[in-house]
Amino acid sequence: MYRWRNWWDCQVPKTFARLKELYVLHCPDLRGDLPRGASRLKRLEIDDCPELDLASLVNFSGLLTLKLARVRLELLNLDTVQEPEELDVLHPIAGLLPLRLRLDSPITSLETACFSSPPETEDRSKDNRWSLHYLHIKGVGDSLHFPITSFPQLNYLDFRSGLLDWHGGNGSCLERLYDLTIYGTLHFPKEGLCAHNLTTLVIRGSHSLEALPKRMRSTLTSLRLLSVEMCTELESFPEDGLPTDLTTLTISKCRNLKVLPDRMLSSLTSLQSLSIESCNIRQSFPEGGLPASLRTLCIKDCPWLLMNLNNWPLRSLVSLEHLEIRGVRNVHLFPERDLLHLFPERDLPTTLTHLCLKNFPFRVILNSSELQRSCSQLEELKISYCKEAKFEAEEHKREISRSLCSLEIYGSPLLEEWIHRELERNPSKISHLCRINIGG
Repeated sequence: MYRWRNWWDCQVPKTFARLKELYVLHCPDLRGDLPRGASRLKRLEIDDCPELDLASLVNFSGLLTLKLARVRLELLNLDTVQEPEELDVLHPIAGLLPLRLRLDSPITSLETACFSSPPETEDRSKDNRWSLHYLHIKGVGDSLHFPITSFPQLNYLDFRSGLLDWHGGNGSCLERLYDLTIYGTLHFPKEGLCAHNLTTLVIRGSHSLEALPKRMRSTLTSLRLLSVEMCTELESFPEDGLPTDLTTLTISKCRNLKVLPDRMLSSLTSLQSLSIESCNIRQSFPEGGLPASLRTLCIKDCPWLLMNLNNWPLRSLVSLEHLEIRGVRNVHLFPERDLLHLFPERDLPTTLTHLCLKNFPFRVILNSSELQRSCSQLEELKISYCKEAKFEAEEHKREISRSLCSLEIYGSPLLEEWIHRELERNPSKISHLCRINIGG
């Protein structure tokens, strides 16, 4: 409602007496206070209403969930603040924390902020001063310093702007924190991060981060998912390893990461998914190899790992189902490599059901006999942008696994040509396929 300017008669006290949820979205010209008399309101979302006066938020005593997006903080009744080194983002609302944020410079707009308090079933007679459970902050720039250790009841934090301020602590008070996502500037406490119930840790775009928290193996004992992405200065992982119950590990676009500690991966006996993308890890996999529990392995744009592909311990991955290998398009990254024999005899696990190969800039020889013999359960095969890839076996020996349901080949002219010939000469070889995509 882009032209709506006034609430009309909505300020009559009984108008919203039974209202429990209110969404005010995309009303850039709407002015004045929020509706009065909504004493039963539990959820309020405001998005793209820069002229709306938010000072009346203090009137909603039963509010459980508040989401603000693209609002003007200067309309939050900040008359008592001269030059905001301290800023009240929320006034004291019963059940909601009066969140105080330290600023290096004034902020006049907030793109997204979400706040949630405990469920109604919790005893509201107690002091709820530290009752914030869910917080999402985005679009406030680097001037925001958020005192994370001041919120011991926090369960979920999605922090996409500013700097996390540990106040010299190590996060030991964050025993209820389960999910932590951080974008941008980040420095962990020197003593490490003590959040024993944390299950998800996502770190993205922190160009100043050189190392992960110390003692992760002993302090993050419940961690199941770890994702480290676009941390260009990250040089190492903890020498004492990662939490042993980790099930998902993603390392992406960390160009300064060249070495992984010995046995770091093999010690993760519960790991099911491993993805490494755009990293300059100058080794094959670290000593000890990969854990046998792996079900998904994805390696993308890692030239040094790719050069040692035939040394990967794939055969030992007795649970592997998904394998995705993406090379790079720039052949000059492989000055000593002009030919690669993929998957020599007895190199693939028999459990494999999905195989994807993409962007191999040099000649690739595929062992079709091995694919047929080892991958007896293969259901999906994708090969793309492997311009010089071809099968090794003689024409009459080339077979396609009978278990295969989906075949996609494009950007790979030699393989495309063979498939087209088979369609003409012996359609029965591929008649069992449910889906075929040749040539894009």
